[in-house]
Amino acid sequence: MLNLKKSVCTVAAAAAVMCTSAGIGTAAPNSPTAFFDAVKTAVRTESPVVVWQVLPGTWRAQASGVLHTFAEAVPASMYDAGMGVISKVITILATKKQFVLDSSMVKGELAKLTPHQRADAMKAYDALVSLGQAIIKSDLRSAEALKKATVEGLLRTYGKQATTAALSLMRIPGNSVQGQVQGDATIERKILGALAIAKDMKISLVSESGESAIVKLTVTRPAGFDDLPPLPNLTPEIDMKKIDGAWVPEDMATAWPSAMQELNVQLDAFKAKTNQSDPQQAQQMQMGVQMMSGMANATLDPMLKAKTQAEFDTAINNTMAMFGGFMGGGPGGPGGP
Repeated sequence: MLNLKKSVCTVAAAAAVMCTSAGIGTAAPNSPTAFFDAVKTAVRTESPVVVWQVLPGTWRAQASGVLHTFAEAVPASMYDAGMGVISKVITILATKKQFVLDSSMVKGELAKLTPHQRADAMKAYDALVSLGQAIIKSDLRSAEALKKATVEGLLRTYGKQATTAALSLMRIPGNSVQGQVQGDATIERKILGALAIAKDMKISLVSESGESAIVKLTVTRPAGFDDLPPLPNLTPEIDMKKIDGAWVPEDMATAWPSAMQELNVQLDAFKAKTNQSDPQQAQQMQMGVQMMSGMANATLDPMLKAKTQAEFDTAINNTMAMFGGFMGGGPGGPGGP
């Protein structure tokens, strides 16, 4: 059964994580309903930065530290090599679009879709390429540029574009994350359903006392989501807590410290693995980066250079054969032909 309160709060939490910033910025509104008002607006406009504006200032400052710590810790050679590969992939998708669509693998998948579904798939393709082209020109383009980036700036510039691309991909039939299905609905369908609920929910204040409040959400079953379980509660009441003058769901307020602690633990582990002050470790890492980058370029460069469909298909087939060899020892995949 779909837990409505959990679903809406999960969407809200995901939006909050997407909307953290490198600065404290605008003071958060002091209405207990402000958080869910922002979630509703963000869903309707596909602009996650709206939620960032109502988060507690300390949360935004803590999250900014995560970005800055990562930017300082990641070795430039590793990051730049990775972005170089991403740039080539985006260039292939943009400049070899017809070759990609006419490749046997993609053509076969598109043939399974209805005309309307194919149109959605094309929109998703174009949205993903557009976002990729923007990213490889943004402050994410290099390790040096990353040090100057702010999450706020990235969200304001690319947040809507990233959200549109992600939603477009989720709407493609059969595009389930790892093919996972929970009940009768895929993970993507559940996310889209929760977003549809948030888009039209009504928000009202039940009570407010000091640093605590209760907000009621009034929702309806979204049209077009008959595959989702029935809603057990159409009027859930959410406990809210005031932090630094900003109201957030109490469940989020409870989870935030441990989430930040876990992120910092992961960052410390990453810094230890990428310690550039250890010459031997730095050399081993550099060798690994060069090997992976070389493999990626060996598969991508022939696709970039392809002038005909046959040349492009040959490049793809060679790539599949190479990875099949890694996974099972032969061109036929595990176990060979």
